[in-house]
Amino acid sequence: MGLIICSKTGAITHNFCRKIKLLDTIELKETNVDLWLALKTCLSLVLNRLADFNSSLCVLNSMGGRGVVHTFGRQALGIVWDYMETNPFNEVGANWQSGLIAFEKNIKQANVFKKIGNSELSNATEHPLPDNSTDIFATDPPYYDAVPYADLSDFFYVWLKRTLKNEYRKLFANSLTKKKEKLFN
Repeated sequence: MGLIICSKTGAITHNFCRKIKLLDTIELKETNVDLWLALKTCLSLVLNRLADFNSSLCVLNSMGGRGVVHTFGRQALGIVWDYMETNPFNEVGANWQSGLIAFEKNIKQANVFKKIGNSELSNATEHPLPDNSTDIFATDPPYYDAVPYADLSDFFYVWLKRTLKNEYRKLFANSLTKKKEKLFN
Protein backbone atom coordinates (compact mmCIF):
# COMPACT_ATOMS: atom_id res chain seq x y z
CA MET A 1 0.00 0.00 0.00
CA GLY A 2 2.95 2.29 0.34
CA LEU A 3 2.94 5.37 2.52
CA ILE A 4 -0.56 6.71 2.80
CA ILE A 5 -0.23 8.38 6.17
CA CYS A 6 1.22 11.86 5.83
CA SER A 7 4.02 12.79 8.23
CA LYS A 8 1.91 15.13 10.38
CA THR A 9 -0.86 12.59 10.77
CA GLY A 10 1.60 9.77 11.33
CA ALA A 11 3.17 11.66 14.22
CA ILE A 12 -0.23 12.43 15.74
CA THR A 13 -1.51 8.88 15.32
CA HIS A 14 1.74 7.50 16.76
CA ASN A 15 1.25 9.80 19.76
CA PHE A 16 -2.26 8.41 20.30
CA CYS A 17 -0.76 4.89 20.16
CA ARG A 18 1.60 5.85 22.96
CA LYS A 19 -1.27 7.27 25.00
CA ILE A 20 -3.30 4.08 24.58
CA LYS A 21 -0.30 2.01 25.67
CA LEU A 22 -0.24 4.07 28.90
CA LEU A 23 -3.36 2.11 29.88
CA ASP A 24 -0.94 -0.74 30.65
CA THR A 25 0.29 1.24 33.66
CA ILE A 26 -3.05 1.92 35.37
CA GLU A 27 -4.35 -0.01 38.36
CA LEU A 28 -7.45 -1.14 36.44
CA LYS A 29 -5.30 -3.71 34.64
CA GLU A 30 -4.85 -5.59 37.93
CA THR A 31 -8.30 -4.99 39.45
CA ASN A 32 -10.58 -5.59 36.45
CA VAL A 33 -8.67 -7.06 33.52
CA ASP A 34 -11.80 -7.57 31.38
CA LEU A 35 -12.83 -3.93 31.67
CA TRP A 36 -9.23 -2.82 31.06
CA LEU A 37 -8.98 -4.95 27.90
CA ALA A 38 -12.36 -3.74 26.62
CA LEU A 39 -11.34 -0.11 27.20
CA LYS A 40 -7.99 -0.54 25.48
CA THR A 41 -9.59 -2.36 22.54
CA CYS A 42 -12.29 0.30 22.10
CA LEU A 43 -9.76 3.14 22.19
CA SER A 44 -7.64 1.31 19.62
CA LEU A 45 -10.64 1.03 17.31
CA VAL A 46 -11.29 4.76 17.71
CA LEU A 47 -7.64 5.33 16.78
CA ASN A 48 -8.22 3.33 13.58
CA ARG A 49 -11.14 5.59 12.72
CA LEU A 50 -8.95 8.64 13.28
CA ALA A 51 -6.28 7.20 10.97
CA ASP A 52 -8.96 6.45 8.36
CA PHE A 53 -9.96 10.12 8.28
CA ASN A 54 -6.37 11.39 8.25
CA SER A 55 -4.56 9.57 5.47
CA SER A 56 -3.15 11.07 2.31
CA LEU A 57 -5.97 9.33 0.41
CA CYS A 58 -8.69 11.50 1.93
CA VAL A 59 -10.46 13.92 -0.36
CA LEU A 60 -12.73 16.91 0.11
CA ASN A 61 -16.34 16.03 0.85
CA SER A 62 -17.91 17.39 -2.33
CA MET A 63 -21.44 16.14 -1.66
CA GLY A 64 -22.69 19.18 0.24
CA GLY A 65 -21.04 18.31 3.51
CA ARG A 66 -17.90 19.71 4.97
CA GLY A 67 -14.59 18.20 5.88
CA VAL A 68 -13.06 15.13 4.31
CA VAL A 69 -14.24 11.76 3.05
CA HIS A 70 -12.42 8.95 4.82
CA THR A 71 -9.91 6.69 3.10
CA PHE A 72 -12.26 3.74 2.68
CA GLY A 73 -15.35 5.44 1.31
CA ARG A 74 -15.52 2.58 -1.21
CA GLN A 75 -14.12 -0.93 -1.60
CA ALA A 76 -10.85 0.12 -3.22
CA LEU A 77 -8.19 2.75 -2.86
CA GLY A 78 -8.57 5.50 -5.40
CA ILE A 79 -5.94 7.68 -6.99
CA VAL A 80 -5.79 10.98 -5.15
CA TRP A 81 -3.96 13.89 -6.71
CA ASP A 82 -4.78 16.51 -4.09
CA TYR A 83 -5.45 15.02 -0.69
CA MET A 84 -7.18 16.84 2.12
CA GLU A 85 -5.71 17.17 5.56
CA THR A 86 -7.90 17.50 8.59
CA ASN A 87 -7.04 18.64 12.06
CA PRO A 88 -7.64 15.74 14.47
CA PHE A 89 -8.01 18.27 17.30
CA ASN A 90 -10.60 20.41 15.50
CA GLU A 91 -13.86 20.66 17.43
CA VAL A 92 -15.94 19.70 14.38
CA GLY A 93 -15.32 16.96 11.87
CA ALA A 94 -13.24 13.82 12.10
CA ASN A 95 -11.46 14.20 15.42
CA TRP A 96 -10.76 12.04 18.45
CA GLN A 97 -13.92 13.20 20.25
CA SER A 98 -16.21 12.52 17.27
CA GLY A 99 -14.62 9.07 16.99
CA LEU A 100 -15.48 8.34 20.62
CA ILE A 101 -19.05 9.58 20.09
CA ALA A 102 -19.49 7.45 16.94
CA PHE A 103 -18.08 4.40 18.72
CA GLU A 104 -20.40 4.92 21.70
CA LYS A 105 -23.38 5.19 19.32
CA ASN A 106 -22.40 1.92 17.62
CA ILE A 107 -22.01 0.15 20.98
CA LYS A 108 -25.46 1.33 22.08
CA GLN A 109 -27.02 0.15 18.81
CA ALA A 110 -25.33 -3.24 19.07
CA ASN A 111 -26.48 -3.56 22.68
CA VAL A 112 -30.10 -4.18 21.59
CA PHE A 113 -29.18 -7.74 20.59
CA LYS A 114 -30.01 -10.13 23.41
CA LYS A 115 -27.73 -13.00 22.40
CA ILE A 116 -24.00 -12.96 22.95
CA GLY A 117 -22.07 -13.81 19.82
CA ASN A 118 -18.82 -15.63 19.40
CA SER A 119 -16.07 -14.83 16.93
CA GLU A 120 -13.04 -16.86 16.05
CA LEU A 121 -10.09 -16.50 13.72
CA SER A 122 -9.90 -19.51 11.43
CA ASN A 123 -9.14 -20.61 7.91
CA ALA A 124 -12.19 -20.44 5.61
CA THR A 125 -11.33 -23.84 4.12
CA GLU A 126 -11.07 -25.53 7.53
CA HIS A 127 -13.92 -24.24 9.69
CA PRO A 128 -13.81 -25.01 13.43
CA LEU A 129 -17.45 -26.16 13.70
CA PRO A 130 -18.36 -29.82 14.05
CA ASP A 131 -19.73 -31.60 10.98
CA ASN A 132 -23.46 -31.17 10.36
CA SER A 133 -23.72 -28.42 12.98
CA THR A 134 -24.99 -25.80 10.54
CA ASP A 135 -27.08 -25.72 7.40
CA ILE A 136 -25.45 -22.72 5.75
CA PHE A 137 -22.34 -20.61 5.83
CA ALA A 138 -22.87 -16.98 4.87
CA THR A 139 -19.68 -15.11 4.13
CA ASP A 140 -18.70 -11.62 3.15
CA PRO A 141 -17.46 -10.80 0.61
CA PRO A 142 -19.31 -12.62 -2.16
CA TYR A 143 -17.20 -10.80 -4.73
CA TYR A 144 -14.83 -13.62 -5.76
CA ASP A 145 -11.46 -11.85 -5.96
CA ALA A 146 -12.68 -8.38 -7.05
CA VAL A 147 -11.91 -6.74 -3.70
CA PRO A 148 -8.47 -7.27 -2.11
CA TYR A 149 -9.73 -7.24 1.48
CA ALA A 150 -6.56 -8.73 2.96
CA ASP A 151 -4.49 -5.94 1.43
CA LEU A 152 -6.96 -3.23 2.39
CA SER A 153 -7.21 -4.47 5.97
CA ASP A 154 -3.46 -3.98 6.43
CA PHE A 155 -4.19 -0.26 6.79
CA PHE A 156 -6.03 -0.94 10.04
CA TYR A 157 -4.02 -4.00 11.08
CA VAL A 158 -0.78 -2.07 11.58
CA TRP A 159 -2.39 0.49 13.91
CA LEU A 160 -4.21 -2.17 15.91
CA LYS A 161 -1.02 -4.18 16.17
CA ARG A 162 0.83 -1.18 17.61
CA THR A 163 -1.62 -0.92 20.48
CA LEU A 164 -2.95 -4.46 21.00
CA LYS A 165 -0.26 -6.96 19.96
CA ASN A 166 0.44 -8.07 23.54
CA GLU A 167 -3.24 -8.58 24.33
CA TYR A 168 -4.14 -10.46 21.12
CA ARG A 169 -0.92 -12.29 20.29
CA LYS A 170 -2.55 -14.83 17.96
CA LEU A 171 -4.27 -12.12 15.90
CA PHE A 172 -1.13 -10.00 15.55
CA ALA A 173 1.50 -12.72 15.19
CA ASN A 174 2.28 -11.70 11.59
CA SER A 175 3.70 -8.41 10.37
CA LEU A 176 0.67 -7.97 8.07
CA THR A 177 -2.54 -9.91 7.43
CA LYS A 178 -2.20 -13.39 5.95
CA LYS A 179 -2.59 -13.48 2.20
CA LYS A 180 -1.21 -16.85 1.12
CA GLU A 181 -4.18 -18.77 2.49
CA LYS A 182 -6.78 -16.72 0.63
CA LEU A 183 -9.43 -18.81 -1.08
CA PHE A 184 -8.71 -16.98 -4.35
CA ASN A 185 -5.20 -15.90 -5.36
